[in-house]
Amino acid sequence: MRLSWKKFLAGLIASLSAFGVVLGCELVKKLSPPNNFSEQRREVAEFSEKAQAGFHLSLALQSLFDNDFKNSEQELKKAIGLDPNSSYLHYLLAQVYIMSQNPTSAIESAKRAIELNPDWEEPYYFLLEVYLFNQQGEPAEQLAQKLLEKNPGDSKAVIQLSRAYQAQGLVGPAVVVLKNFIESYPNKIEARKEYARLLGILGRDQDAKQAYLALVKDFPMDYESWIEYAELNLRLGELEEARRAYQQALAIFPLDVENRLELVKILSQLGKSKEAREQMELAKQLAGKNFETWFLSAYLYLKENNLEKAKEEYLQILEIAPESGQVLYSLGLIAQEEKNWEQAEKWFSRIKSKDEFYFEAKAQMVWSIYHQGRKDQAIEQAKKLIKEHPGKEVFWLTLAGIYEQEERNQEAQILLDSALKQIPESPEIFYALAMVHSLLGENEKAIELAKFALNKKPEDPMILNFIGYCWAEQGENLDQAEEYIRKALVKNPDNGAIIDSLGWVYFQKGDYKEALRLIEEANQRFPGDPEINKHLGQVWIKLGNQNQALKYLEKALSLNPRSRLKKEIEELITGLKQ
Repeated sequence: MRLSWKKFLAGLIASLSAFGVVLGCELVKKLSPPNNFSEQRREVAEFSEKAQAGFHLSLALQSLFDNDFKNSEQELKKAIGLDPNSSYLHYLLAQVYIMSQNPTSAIESAKRAIELNPDWEEPYYFLLEVYLFNQQGEPAEQLAQKLLEKNPGDSKAVIQLSRAYQAQGLVGPAVVVLKNFIESYPNKIEARKEYARLLGILGRDQDAKQAYLALVKDFPMDYESWIEYAELNLRLGELEEARRAYQQALAIFPLDVENRLELVKILSQLGKSKEAREQMELAKQLAGKNFETWFLSAYLYLKENNLEKAKEEYLQILEIAPESGQVLYSLGLIAQEEKNWEQAEKWFSRIKSKDEFYFEAKAQMVWSIYHQGRKDQAIEQAKKLIKEHPGKEVFWLTLAGIYEQEERNQEAQILLDSALKQIPESPEIFYALAMVHSLLGENEKAIELAKFALNKKPEDPMILNFIGYCWAEQGENLDQAEEYIRKALVKNPDNGAIIDSLGWVYFQKGDYKEALRLIEEANQRFPGDPEINKHLGQVWIKLGNQNQALKYLEKALSLNPRSRLKKEIEELITGLKQ
């Protein structure tokens, strides 16, 4: 149970006020002329006990602020000994018991508070929360029913009654009791929100949507309802409706930066870059130098391929958090994208050893060294990192990647076989080994290894695409290849390599026009890829346009393809020129 300190302290202040009223009344009595001497003595004694109880209460409160729950409990017990009929003191003691992880005693004290003052509702709700937190559905149900008998229109009580049914696994009654209450009291907004939430929890998504739509229609200025409706649509993947709901919510409360950032993410996913940027700039103004806000802004610039602006944003964040590994790593990646390998190495080197990005940064440093032409140093550095951290797959994969770049595929295979002995469950190593066997021309082995990886990561778009493309290359299982590649495309719709694979499936099926459309789209996304340009050349050969075919094949040759691919391209060009 999450007890609210603010609520609790407000209760304490209210209690103190109540004690002040009691003591004040007693003082007035004492200053008034007494009826007789014996009555005066009795009243003075009673006042003295209440005053002492108030003193112990103040000590209990001081102990609470010092997080000394044991002493607070003792002082409250002393106060209760002096003023045993105070429901306030019993209720406060119940709360102290909860803070000291003693729910049984908390329940007893709360019951006593209710017994002493049956008209005071606060202990009832406290006791309900304790029951529900401890999964005591039956007593919670009885208590909630009692509250509803006192006040049939009590929305808090009906919400707790529904939760009591849920605690007992009685889902049907949990829904029905809320539904019936709402029919009788349609203006009780909290009960209606609880009903909509419960429908969502139960997976009745369309019913939940209708409940939220009715809510925002009847209470168009209720911010929380709009936000919850937005979150439901976001979970269901209904981005346009989620966007509308967030915009309605922010029209009510425009200062909510967190939900404005959610709107930014949705607009970005919908491809509404201009609107996303407008909302992003407004969020930045509202948030000031907030890490998450500026980081999302930088990400949007990266998505738009505006590296310079992204870099500016990251540098701004660095002023706020100069040791942020995430920011330093991002700046390193941007420098790599700009082929500023020396600067990339510097950014990566600044990441501390305790940072979560440290190992990835060390691997990227190796690549930065490699691309500066210091290849032997990069290989030695990767070997050293493997020796120091044999359980970190990123270093094995880095060295294997360098071997592949150098077309030392046999060495890459031997290395990755060793890696599997160290990290036998790594899907990334299985996938890397599959790629190496593919480069060695061993497609069957490559597919077998990739299937091992897919068993561990069944939704991974790159593995799905790899298997699909291998089948397409062989002209086998083309329908299943298309199924795998389309599944990968759903996960990663902007990836040119996956679009090219789908085009190659159509090529193998003989649908050259559709193949051309897809591979041209892939080429727009990855214009510098030699294999995509080779595929375009092959499609144009089938379509009978040798000039177009030759143009793309020669471009593919100019893009520094690997030796095996280079040989294939040269053979195609020779065939066209004969």
